[in-house]
Amino acid sequence: MTELLNITLKELQIESKLLTITADNTGNNEILMLKLYFNLTEKFSTFEIISLKIKQLHFQNINNYIRCLAHILNLIISNIFTVLKTNNYQTAITACNLI
Repeated sequence: MTELLNITLKELQIESKLLTITADNTGNNEILMLKLYFNLTEKFSTFEIISLKIKQLHFQNINNYIRCLAHILNLIISNIFTVLKTNNYQTAITACNLI
C-alpha cells in the first residue's frame, strides 16, 4: 500500500506538498503513515533545488495523520446500539428515554 501511495504522490507531483492524510482508525494506517514518512524523508533528507525552488517535506509522520471523525462517530454509535440492544436511531431513543 505504501508503494502505491508513493507512486501516486510522485505521479501527481505532490510529494513535497503533502501535509496530512485523513483515514479511518484501522491500526495498519499508523504503520502506513510511518512507512510513508520514512520513504519521504529519505527523498527529502536534504533540500532539493529544482528550477530555483526549494522543496521541503511538510508531512511529519503520525502527527499529520487525522483520524476520520465520521468513522469515530460511527464506531461510538454502533457501540451504543450494541449496548442498548437496538439497531436503529428510533429504538435507541426509546431505550434512552426508558433509562
